[in-house]
Amino acid sequence: MSVGHHFGGWVAYALARLHPDSVRGAMILDVPIIGVDPWDKVAVNPKLWHFGFHQAPGLAEQLIAGREAIYIGHFLRRTAVNPQSISDEEFERYAGAYSGPRQFAAAMGMYRAFDKD
Repeated sequence: MSVGHHFGGWVAYALARLHPDSVRGAMILDVPIIGVDPWDKVAVNPKLWHFGFHQAPGLAEQLIAGREAIYIGHFLRRTAVNPQSISDEEFERYAGAYSGPRQFAAAMGMYRAFDKD
């Protein structure tokens, strides 16, 4: 069984599609599959503004440098169903993992690979 949540759902989908004899099934949670209906409708949802922003080469890195915790905080604290479920310590560790130009660029690379993948 292949299971994927959010971006991991894309990995689970690819595994099931590319190697159907290797998996019994796939469970994909909380993510539409790029290129599979209703992706075209989902892709233009204004709540997903950050997809295009993250895809612009170098832009997010330049604008967010030194402010990674603020930016990550937007997604973790402002969009979480229960923001209190993320402790300050967990938040600092998570935001710290994205601090630095190479780390943040690596995260943006995932978005920039959409059209290729």
